[in-house]
Amino acid sequence: MAGGFGGWLDVQLENRAFNGNTLALTALLDGSVRKVYTVTFYDGGYRYQSVRQLSQPEARPCAGTMLLSGEEKTAFAAVADEELCLWDAASGGQLLAVARFPYALPGAKDALKGCDLTDLDGDGTSDLTAEFSFADGSTASLLWFYSDGRLVYNSEFSLLPGNVPAGEAE
Repeated sequence: MAGGFGGWLDVQLENRAFNGNTLALTALLDGSVRKVYTVTFYDGGYRYQSVRQLSQPEARPCAGTMLLSGEEKTAFAAVADEELCLWDAASGGQLLAVARFPYALPGAKDALKGCDLTDLDGDGTSDLTAEFSFADGSTASLLWFYSDGRLVYNSEFSLLPGNVPAGEAE
């Protein structure tokens, strides 16, 4: 919740992007208005550069059914270059989990081909496998196990763009 002129707003952070000393935050306000806030930081302070209202919230594609502590929830994926967020609604809603990439994957949003929310370790909570096919022809298959209330990236069972699967190495 955030207070300001006009009362309290329910604020959901959708995306953040850094460019040097400038931060752009995309926020969904009360589940219906998206705004981008741009702030530049400098020694001793910061300056708001702009606030820009965007069109209606972007519809998130359905990622499947997620099992959280034995309870099924429909999950919708919002993808940025740094992470994949799972929400309980196609727009607005509550954040279910965040899967952070090991490093930025430019174009990940357009490259996402599918998600698998199978409970691989039998703990009653879905793990996440995400498959990507990038414009340059490279692919990625990333795995996160749900542990201690969050998704934890697993490098052993993941394949990043440009990596050759162990079974195909010469």
